[in-house]
Amino acid sequence: PLHISTVTTRITTTNMNGAAATTTDSKVTISSTQPNYAKVRNESVSRQIWLAKIPNKLHQAWENAPEGTVLGHFTFTKGGVKDPKTGKLSKDSTKQSLSVQVDGNIHKNKEHDLPLSYSIEALTKKVPVLHPFTRDSDGSIVLHGTVARSCNLQIQHSREYSRLLKNRLISTVNSSRYVKPVDASDVSLARDAAALKAASGADFGSSVARHGQEVIDAKNDAANAGPSKKRKFEGQSLRTILFEMYATQQHWTVKEIRAASGFPDNEVRAALQEMCDFHRSGEHRGSWELKKEYQPQS
Repeated sequence: PLHISTVTTRITTTNMNGAAATTTDSKVTISSTQPNYAKVRNESVSRQIWLAKIPNKLHQAWENAPEGTVLGHFTFTKGGVKDPKTGKLSKDSTKQSLSVQVDGNIHKNKEHDLPLSYSIEALTKKVPVLHPFTRDSDGSIVLHGTVARSCNLQIQHSREYSRLLKNRLISTVNSSRYVKPVDASDVSLARDAAALKAASGADFGSSVARHGQEVIDAKNDAANAGPSKKRKFEGQSLRTILFEMYATQQHWTVKEIRAASGFPDNEVRAALQEMCDFHRSGEHRGSWELKKEYQPQS
């Protein structure tokens, strides 16, 4: 006989429906001098065991708890008795239930997010033949019983659980946004940007509305402007008109330039964007002034 024998075992984890979920291979090297190697001890195989599916957080808490720790309490609540005549329970009767209350000392941290109240759901006897086992250091296998029932541990909704959910949500929200007052100049800038966008014709509807407004403004300007102004700038380009107007006055508004020149709003604004600077605050807020490169040199 060989002095050292190597045995490969395959461990299969079975889910609630009996299908294999995961498999792992492990090699155990045992000396041939161990007399109990591969011996199966089945003295407790007749003992009935429940197979419970538990949440990951609860599993980790129980797994990390020291040996001898009280993990929790199992509670069976007897339900109401059925009426022998109707065979039904009354509306006020207590519902039969099974629950698990996890011990609060399972966590040293008082601010833990582990729910402590669970109900046992999906309890059934329809399970395949399963025998939980362990392998001792001498190579022998110990069968701890036979799985008679399977169930799931489901978190019970309570005020404590609602508080945990709220704290968990708050801890995941990291917003860098902040609120500050808006200056009047910023509001004016946003208004001018919106007007410029509308003047450029963002869509068909705005183009039609802009054209209609321009027709109305042109009629009003023609009615309000004197004949001398119309004859003065007749046949001149908009740039020439702007230079002549700024030769007499340093600051002009869009409305004033449009009324004096007779050009539409979009052309006036385009020319002003190229040749002038806009005042967003101060004494001349809302008016345009020629850029330094267009101003006459003194």
